[in-house]
Amino acid sequence: MRVLIIGAGIAGTLLARELHRRGASVVVADDSSAPSASRAAAGLVNPITGIRLTLVPGIENLMATACGTFADLEKFLQRSVWHPLPVDRIFRNAEEGEYWNRRASDPAYAPWSSPLPAGSCPAPLGGIRITGGGWFDYRCLPEVLEKEGIPRIDGAVDTVSIETRDDGVSWGGEHFEAVVFCQGYPADDPWFTGLPWKSALGEILTVRSEAGPVDSIWMRGIFIVPLGDGHFRTGSTYRWSGFDQGPTPQARQEILEGWRALGLPEPVVVDQKAGVRPVLQDRQPVLGRHPHRQAFWICNGLGSRGAMFAPTAVVQLADALIKGAPVRPEWDVARFFRRA
Repeated sequence: MRVLIIGAGIAGTLLARELHRRGASVVVADDSSAPSASRAAAGLVNPITGIRLTLVPGIENLMATACGTFADLEKFLQRSVWHPLPVDRIFRNAEEGEYWNRRASDPAYAPWSSPLPAGSCPAPLGGIRITGGGWFDYRCLPEVLEKEGIPRIDGAVDTVSIETRDDGVSWGGEHFEAVVFCQGYPADDPWFTGLPWKSALGEILTVRSEAGPVDSIWMRGIFIVPLGDGHFRTGSTYRWSGFDQGPTPQARQEILEGWRALGLPEPVVVDQKAGVRPVLQDRQPVLGRHPHRQAFWICNGLGSRGAMFAPTAVVQLADALIKGAPVRPEWDVARFFRRA
């Protein structure tokens, strides 16, 4: 099987590797100038999320697959890419504490939470320690493709130029049995733009500071991820329009205000990045075959949970492509076409 993958973020890269290792011939096309979520991602993995402190459904299987994938990548690359750390969730108000009081009695939360250690972080209103999380280093993704020997074509892909054929698709004068859209928010893709996208642009900073977490990730409105050597990755912001504006001074100040709210001195900003999170209306990934174009597939919509969702999503998509296996119903692209 010969497959064209559009997008070299975490979904496209891991899918290319999965298919390559199953014997498929893979070509990846990617626009490195696009505001990809993977290029502006902290790689944060957090099992309990949101204002209401909700346990991610299916977290046990998601994390088992993710940790297996990360361990395999570390062996392959001969360096660390997965950094397991607890997430210290610091309550901003009494309401968040009340939400947790209601969650704490649910036994499903017990393996993923523990009391916040005294003195671990500035938490005058309390908080919890979320276990089983950490951060994945997205910077390894180009190296994965290169070391696997998977061809990568850099440049914007005119998806309209992909021609449907009886036995697949034609693009760039080459034939492929399938094309998989993994490019994140499909601003100019005519095939899947009909999906109910609710994407948001987010910005993160890399900063240098003498103060901050050392052996945990802090989260209070913003997150602060320790990178070592006094450097941190911190964010994130949400913007629902202006996706082509890039990094903004307003987002920088919003993130730095989060540092001040924690009583931390203002850090030195080393870098600032912006990327569009590909999010669907129901906030679930979208996988599977286009119902009307048999050679067109999608693996997208991972939002801010790319490091958590992608390892499972690419295995499911590879099984569907090669074996004809079904994908999870709540992730299947068919769920949107059934509603039409």
